[in-house]
Amino acid sequence: MARTRKCPICKRTVLADRENCPYCDAPRPDPHRWGDPDRDNPSGPDRRRLALCRMRNGGVVMFLFGIVLMANGMVPEPTPHLNPIGGVGVIFIILGTVSYLWSWKMLRNG
Repeated sequence: MARTRKCPICKRTVLADRENCPYCDAPRPDPHRWGDPDRDNPSGPDRRRLALCRMRNGGVVMFLFGIVLMANGMVPEPTPHLNPIGGVGVIFIILGTVSYLWSWKMLRNG
């Protein structure tokens, strides 16, 4: 099926690859630029900083998720031990801590 668009003048359906409307000879309108190219394409250090901030925030979320999993994986017996879910929680705590500290160090070193 061919790609179509609406003519802004006569409101009829026109093939998208045509430059002018065959019915009213109106030119194709320029597409809207919704984003600011300067803001949407940050430089290299800005992208790196944003990625490290996301990594730091992800480390916090992983740490908190690990706490929840570990709390749900504890078995209250005379000798407390962890279920497999609690073990996964410990792994999440370790990965979240390493991710947070590594991204914090990289942000500080610039």
